[in-house]
Amino acid sequence: MKIGCKIYRFGEVGSTNSIALSEKFAPEPPGTVLLAEKQFSGTGRKGRKWVSPSGGLYYSVILDPAFPLDRYCEFALLAALAIRENLALSETAPDGRFTIKWPNDVYFEDKKICGILLQGKTCGARSRIVIGVGVNVNSRAQDFPAEIRNKITTLADIFGRDFPLRELFDSQLAALEKFYSAFESGRFAEYLPEINGHLYRKDRPTMFNIDGKAREYTIVSVNPGATLKVRDSDSETLDLNIGEIE
Repeated sequence: MKIGCKIYRFGEVGSTNSIALSEKFAPEPPGTVLLAEKQFSGTGRKGRKWVSPSGGLYYSVILDPAFPLDRYCEFALLAALAIRENLALSETAPDGRFTIKWPNDVYFEDKKICGILLQGKTCGARSRIVIGVGVNVNSRAQDFPAEIRNKITTLADIFGRDFPLRELFDSQLAALEKFYSAFESGRFAEYLPEINGHLYRKDRPTMFNIDGKAREYTIVSVNPGATLKVRDSDSETLDLNIGEIE
């Protein structure tokens, strides 16, 4: 699949994922990308709002619905790995400070710099899958609502300069295509050492909200199948899947 075989560019939209899943774009081939300068109703997991001021990269990729939706959780992590590598190479960067937060985000130290959202839709016998990527690039912390400013960061804030969005966008599509090929050919497990080597809060106690209850576990590793192995206070391990986490 060629990611970027067709590219649609928008100014301000509600959500590129919503547009990609709309009937208007149903005939578009897998690999089609929708890019927006700004979103006014971007969404994250569980319907949370993803704030998308101008200066960022906000795009969705229409995927080939050849596998069950839960299998694409592997690609969400590979996409996070692709974006992490891309951002870490964007300058002489402190590479180890860019990490992958399971199941689908990229962090710089303890602040989110990229969100990734996988969504699917079924229309009769036809399934459609899209993955949305939102990267904070040339915006600044003050461009975001006060209640989240201490939780996010941007490339511009990290390095003190703006980045060429077109160049960064093109390199991210190339990276995503490389990792989609690995996903499609069943090579997710090959990248687990790299994912786990950059896993956010690995070996650290972390709070999880599961079924409405806050629980503390120590993160151990990402498993084959994209579940997360954690350890409780009694040193017992268990695997968490995306559907359990709020």
